[in-house]
Amino acid sequence: SSSKTAFVTHPDADIATTTKYVEWQIPLADFANVSLSRVKVLYIGLGDRENPTPGGLGRMYIDSIGLGK
Repeated sequence: SSSKTAFVTHPDADIATTTKYVEWQIPLADFANVSLSRVKVLYIGLGDRENPTPGGLGRMYIDSIGLGK
């Protein structure tokens, strides 16, 4: 509600090119400036947010996005 955002980047820059299932757990501390009870939108993206490159090709499967303590 106050336009706060947080961005989390996977530590392996090549993770999107793997053909294996990879679980990625992100600590809630990475969202310290965001009130988790007020989240309204979640975006998931691939690539460089600062220097986007159009025309990518491939598949990304996402399952079980959850929040836990």
